[in-house]
Amino acid sequence: MKSFQLKKTILTNSQTDGFELNYRREFLQLVEVIPEGITISQMGTAIKVAEKLRHASDEGKVFLEDAEHEYLLNRLKNNKWKLVGPEIVEMVKVVEDATTEEAPHLAEKAGA
Repeated sequence: MKSFQLKKTILTNSQTDGFELNYRREFLQLVEVIPEGITISQMGTAIKVAEKLRHASDEGKVFLEDAEHEYLLNRLKNNKWKLVGPEIVEMVKVVEDATTEEAPHLAEKAGA
């Protein structure tokens, strides 16, 4: 299982005026809106990722199964961004560098 920290930050782009880059919101848009279309098998993974993101707080930690993490990372890497900013690069890097952890519900059972 992979985990990474969500956050909100201001985008430093001269064309935006204090635009808040919200990782959770950006990730949700990437997995819920697919302009090029999506297969039904991909949709199953997208739904799982979206559900986990919807239940996370804007600055919480997200836990994704390996296939879900790979799906989100591929969406991020292949997206054509409309704005340029180091904060976007950092946001993608957070998902790239996700740590491998035991699922929280499994860790609780092991400790019980």
